[in-house]
Amino acid sequence: MPTSPTSHPMAREHNLQQPKSSPVQSPLTQSTKKLRIPQSLTSSQKRFSHLPVIETESSLRKKSTSPDESPFNDKKRLVDQFYELSSGTATPNAITPGTPFISRSNTMDDLKDAKGSFGFLKHAYGDDSMIGDEEHKSHMRKSVLELESEVTKRVKHRVEESGLEMHKTTTQFDGMQAEIRQIKDKVNVYVSLLKSKSATLDNDYGQLEAELAKLYSTLSVLDQYELAVETSRQKMLTSKKKLQQLTQIVEITEKQISKERENVKVRRKWILLVTALLLLVFLLSYLF
Repeated sequence: MPTSPTSHPMAREHNLQQPKSSPVQSPLTQSTKKLRIPQSLTSSQKRFSHLPVIETESSLRKKSTSPDESPFNDKKRLVDQFYELSSGTATPNAITPGTPFISRSNTMDDLKDAKGSFGFLKHAYGDDSMIGDEEHKSHMRKSVLELESEVTKRVKHRVEESGLEMHKTTTQFDGMQAEIRQIKDKVNVYVSLLKSKSATLDNDYGQLEAELAKLYSTLSVLDQYELAVETSRQKMLTSKKKLQQLTQIVEITEKQISKERENVKVRRKWILLVTALLLLVFLLSYLF
């Protein structure tokens, strides 16, 4: 059952204590901060730290020259020989046919159609879903499932407590209604007695009329109170029906959560299978 972070009473109380200039904080937002993927796992330096470092032209120049900037023995550097072979200045048999052309000016974007380790690495590491700590992801999924289970358990417990309170309140209203009926019966008895004596008590007729008026006003108030109690009782019965519907919704939500857990398990198996296949393809491409 979806709920907003500010709909919970504890979250509203916590938000009232925060200054208006500060961002809204709640137990739910603080718990989600702990489940975020660390920046170290998504940064490019961490992601490609296991790849070999490509030396630039300036670093190669520093390694191949002496302190006085003169080449060692006037020999060509290996990188110059590599670019000469790639550009086709050497003999055709010096390089393997089908090797992509590499120069100082082109980039990896020119090698999109190249087959081999370059294409595989770009395909593998270009997808963020391939990068991440499986242990951290598993812990995050477990924490989310525990949070959903705890919220469902608390809502169900609250619904049961509200149902018991509604039942007790309905019983109290029934008792109050019975007491009102008893009082009405007693008042009706008194009214009948006063009416029978009013014919013989001419001297006290004015006082009797006043007492009768008070009793009639009391009866009117009691009638209104009985009507209000009956209206409240009907509202309580309506609320009880709504609570029963809410209980059914909670049960349906629990079934959906269990079904979602099964789907998560199936997706996890597929992810492991695809990862294994990608590793196998990578090893085959690396070996052959």
